[in-house]
Amino acid sequence: MAVLLTILKIIGIILLCLLCLVLLLLCTVLFVPIRYRVKGNRKEPENTPVSLQLKISWLLHLLTVHYHYPKPGYFIIRLFGIKIFTTNPDKPVKKAKKSKKKKQDTENLTEQATANNTEQVAEDTAEQDMAITIEQPAADTTEKNPEAATSGLMDNPAVNFDDTETFIEEGEETPTLKKFIQKLIDIIRNIRYTIQKIYDKIKEVIRNINYYIEILKSESFQNAFLYSKNELFKLITKLLPGKINANLLVGTGDPASTGNILAIHGILFPYIGNHVFITPDFENKVLEGDFLLKGKVTIFRVLLTALKIYFHKDIRKLLKELKKGGNING
Repeated sequence: MAVLLTILKIIGIILLCLLCLVLLLLCTVLFVPIRYRVKGNRKEPENTPVSLQLKISWLLHLLTVHYHYPKPGYFIIRLFGIKIFTTNPDKPVKKAKKSKKKKQDTENLTEQATANNTEQVAEDTAEQDMAITIEQPAADTTEKNPEAATSGLMDNPAVNFDDTETFIEEGEETPTLKKFIQKLIDIIRNIRYTIQKIYDKIKEVIRNINYYIEILKSESFQNAFLYSKNELFKLITKLLPGKINANLLVGTGDPASTGNILAIHGILFPYIGNHVFITPDFENKVLEGDFLLKGKVTIFRVLLTALKIYFHKDIRKLLKELKKGGNING
């Protein structure tokens, strides 16, 4: 009994450790922030005036994502500092050689196929000439003896001229007219059925539109819209960069509009004055400079916002009404 209790105790300790490990991993994923850093600059004289660098990191750079624009212009994902994914080919030169070799092989295959086709066409032409030569005497015989061809046609039992004359004498206008009238009636019925079907469909669409318009006018929709807007606005404020640094050279070519930009900068100076600097150019039209943005967000915050929106009573009621509206029948 003591041995059994000891085994159960060890199993319980192991399960508790595993549970603590799972909770630790879950808390790490939910509460450790995802950090992003965007750095860029712009210089007009260059061929590619805009340069951009994006870096996203998580858990002390355990997982990082890099992107550079325009050069080298590819994504790199690293885990524990090891590259696990990239959109940039590691050996572009070798790939180019392989492509060149494949192109040469394709050209050789094309030339060989063309030669084979030429030989096949020549053989087919020769066979056709031989067939024409063999069939030529038969055609000449038919031209020289037309009475034989006529007599063969007259002796053919499948052709009954007496029945044809009888059909002409009785007349073929009556059954043809009946068939034409029957087809015309069928066409009119199909048109009527199609018009009725389109009319019913239009009535159903109008009914659904009126139903959704009533939902949009309802009080539950207004409350759900306001609540969702407020929650999303809070989330966006959390996503916005917490640090902004910029040093810009700005000129619109018009001294008045350039002065307006400086006036706006002066109004916002208490909020961004220590981070954003603008040098005006009142003569030229120019936009140059560099900037740096840093921010962070947690998965817990995004998940919390989604759950709060989904389980709100007005939103749940609105979702039920929308599903009900999709099942309206004519």
